[in-house]
Amino acid sequence: MTDDINIERIVIDKLKSGEDSIERGLLVASGCETEEQIDNYTAKIDELDKDFKKWYAIKSNSYTLRTYMKIKQKSFSEDYQIAKALFKYLWKIKSKTFFSKKTDKSHSLLTDAIDLNLFGHKEICLSSSSLYASLGLRNNLSLSILYHDSHILLVLDDDKKKIAIETTASFGFDYKRSFSLYKNIYSGNLIHLIAATFNTRADIKAMKEDFNGAREDLNKATELNPKYKEAFRNINILEDYILKNNIK
Repeated sequence: MTDDINIERIVIDKLKSGEDSIERGLLVASGCETEEQIDNYTAKIDELDKDFKKWYAIKSNSYTLRTYMKIKQKSFSEDYQIAKALFKYLWKIKSKTFFSKKTDKSHSLLTDAIDLNLFGHKEICLSSSSLYASLGLRNNLSLSILYHDSHILLVLDDDKKKIAIETTASFGFDYKRSFSLYKNIYSGNLIHLIAATFNTRADIKAMKEDFNGAREDLNKATELNPKYKEAFRNINILEDYILKNNIK
């Protein structure tokens, strides 16, 4: 058994029992195959977090930031202010748009968001949500998600209110239409981001005709989220394709 399989298996088992972090799960699902690689990306997230905290500390008491964020500090909770500041930071400070209009699923991973300063591209919600969630958890934000077959939204649980965070639009913080915009939308915890990463990874492998690898990743996705209808549907599509084409 290879090291990467050991790490994936260990992390998945620990995630299911609540003993490992969402961040580590996302890094492993994004392709980190050794503890050294995980440590390398963890250090990069550390630097992003330090930079955000420094930026927020400098700007949080300034009239400029309050005007920029269009909020009065006393009107909202501290979590709300931090969450919105993080959204603005990632959009305005760290965002790069370099994609064509066609979705490139190979850039859906947390590692891409870190390496490329990727945030907010309208067709790739997974990497943006994963990056925001990783930094949000480091800032003690209570986050969950809404998802359906083709999209993921983050939700801030703040003072018994739910604040939608649409990471693919610059106006997407506290975007109230998000709760009614999509049909058949499901709520879940952040572990679904990891399941969705395995599902996306399976799609990439299937396009490269690595059908066994795709099957394994889809099984990991449904193991982490047993209610993940899209992943189960993809398993059926994959098995039907393998059977019809007599693929060994």
